[in-house]
Amino acid sequence: RSPKQIHHLFLIDWQESFPNARLWGPASTVRKHDDLTFQTALTQTAPDAWLGEIDQFHVTDPFAMDEILFFH
Repeated sequence: RSPKQIHHLFLIDWQESFPNARLWGPASTVRKHDDLTFQTALTQTAPDAWLGEIDQFHVTDPFAMDEILFFH
């Protein structure tokens, strides 16, 4: 998972190393990488893949913040 827009720097290497893993991230990360295959962009609501197991909170601001915080 790429919870924050700056945590994308090594995602290409990670996806090449683990090609069967699903890749998630906030919309800002998904937009940066048309070279990667993401699941639906993360939002305030956890996807079914971990709904009820890991809570998440979507933090945004109009300047640069697009981050997903996880609580498990």
